[in-house]
Amino acid sequence: MKVVCFIVATLFSMSQPFTCMAVERQSGQSSDLALEVFQMTQSFDELVNLLKSQKSQGEQESELQKLQIAVTYLSFRSRNIESKRNELQKKIRIRNSIEESVAKIKDDPEQWEKFEKSYLPINRGQPPRDFSLSEYRLKMLEDRLDSLDSEIIALETEVQGMVDELAVYEAYVQKKLNLVN
Repeated sequence: MKVVCFIVATLFSMSQPFTCMAVERQSGQSSDLALEVFQMTQSFDELVNLLKSQKSQGEQESELQKLQIAVTYLSFRSRNIESKRNELQKKIRIRNSIEESVAKIKDDPEQWEKFEKSYLPINRGQPPRDFSLSEYRLKMLEDRLDSLDSEIIALETEVQGMVDELAVYEAYVQKKLNLVN
C-alpha cells in the first residue's frame, strides 16, 4: 500500500506542474483572446468611423456638385437675361425712331417727301381707296408702334420674371456657400 501511495503521490506531484502550466496556458490564451477581441473591436470602430467620414465626404461632394450645377445654371440664366435685355433695348430704339419719324411727319408735311424717298414700300397690298399712299404708310407705322409697344411690355415682363427667378437661385447658392465655408 505504501508503494501504491508512493506512486499516486509521485503521479500527483508530477501532474501538478503540468496542471499549473495548463492553467497558465489557458489564462494566457484567454488574455490573448481578449486582446485580439479588443483589437478587433478597435479595428471595427475605426472602420465605422472611416465609413462615416467617407459618407460625409460623399455628401459634401454631392452638395458641391449641386452647387456647381446651380452656378452653371445661374450663368446660363444671366446670359439669357442679358440677351433679352439687349432685344428689349433694340425694340425700344426702333419704337423711339418710328415715333420720332411719325411725329415729324405729322408736324411737317414736307417731311413726307423725305420719308417717301427713304422708306421702302411695304408689300402688304394696296392701301384702301379712302387713304392716300402716304396716309396708309403713316397708319402702318402707327400700327407698328402699337405692336412694338405690346412686344416691349411682354419682354419687360419676361425679363422681370427671369430676374426674380435668378434671385431665388442666387439666394440658394449663397446659402449653400455659407454652409460649405
